Amino acid sequence: MTFSLYKEGSRTVYRREIDEDALEFAKELVMANPDYSPAYVIDVCRTDDGLKMLETNCINAAGFYEADLLKLVLSIDAVSQGREKS
Repeated sequence: MTFSLYKEGSRTVYRREIDEDALEFAKELVMANPDYSPAYVIDVCRTDDGLKMLETNCINAAGFYEADLLKLVLSIDAVSQGREKS
């Protein structure tokens, strides 16, 4: 798993970081859908009502921003080889 902040309020901000609660929320979404695609993107936002999932997309539709691309490639390689890697 890798991630990137890409919007903070109305400002575009690319940073390789994520709030811990947003990371846990994303992990819960992944665990809730274990038979989903082995590689995909989840967009999460913070609202007045808490964290919300905006959408999921296939990996080839991702904007990688500041995500750790080496970690992403190694994880996809591990999945293709039948090994899980987070």
